[in-house]
Amino acid sequence: MDKNKSIETLQFFTTGLSNGAFVHKVQGQMLKSAGFTKLGEKYISHYDEEMGWVTKFIDRILDLGGEVKVEDRPATQLVADPVEYVKCDLQRQNEGLEVLRKCLAEVCDDPTTYDILKGFSPSSNISSRVSANSLPNKEASLHGNTAPPDLSIHNPNI
Repeated sequence: MDKNKSIETLQFFTTGLSNGAFVHKVQGQMLKSAGFTKLGEKYISHYDEEMGWVTKFIDRILDLGGEVKVEDRPATQLVADPVEYVKCDLQRQNEGLEVLRKCLAEVCDDPTTYDILKGFSPSSNISSRVSANSLPNKEASLHGNTAPPDLSIHNPNI
């Protein structure tokens, strides 16, 4: 097992998912403020769900003896129109699936990390999806060459 690869992968998802979760929280507040209460509450609930996964990722990093990093959050364009936001969010979810699949393959020799990421995977819960605000090359992100993606999971049936 390559402990460092597991830590890097978990940090990648810790940063990306916490960024995506925060976007869902802010977008949810904006949607509620605009009168789309149920839709706004749904996105706000995604924040809580996503941060639960961030906690699992952080716990595993610490179990592996790694150091958790609080990395910069890149600026994210918010979308005022609810229909456009849902379309944009769905597109980002679909783009993020391949990143997650590749990461699962990279940590398959670490059963605990693999199981945590598999639990986060949409294939383990068909109603969940992964979204990515931007999907740079994962290796470049892990080495600080580009901003990490904004990853989040939630139910797309909104």
